[in-house]
Amino acid sequence: MFRLTAITLAALYVVLAVFGRDPEGAPEAIAAEPEAPAAIAPVAAVAASAAVPAPDPAPAVTPVRFTPMPGPSLKPAPEYRAVPAATGHILAVDTTRLNVRSGPGLSAPVIDSLARNEEVLVVAERDGWARIRIEGDGIEGWVSRRLLRPAN
Repeated sequence: MFRLTAITLAALYVVLAVFGRDPEGAPEAIAAEPEAPAAIAPVAAVAASAAVPAPDPAPAVTPVRFTPMPGPSLKPAPEYRAVPAATGHILAVDTTRLNVRSGPGLSAPVIDSLARNEEVLVVAERDGWARIRIEGDGIEGWVSRRLLRPAN
């Protein structure tokens, strides 16, 4: 790093020494001659001699004509509908570990698991199975209804 800095500074010095300002072409400094102080005229004489110019007429305002830009016409942004509030009731897990499955039944693959006292939203129930939505994750799946209890 030190070597790179030294080479850069040396190159900068060489460039400035070769292509810098030529001292022979520099203009000579000449002292300005002192000017005599201007005579001070009385205020009344200055006011009388200075004519007040008439104000200019107001500038004319020309209307600007609108020219549309080429290209497709613009459309307003779509308004997003609020997601309807989920209907259902909140239940809590009543076992140590509860598997969340992709479908009702023990043959469906496990997609997640829940710990004791975790609360879930029951969306639907069918044949002893409850379709749930895990509020924090947004994961939906099926669990055994008998392993859920009312939340406090």
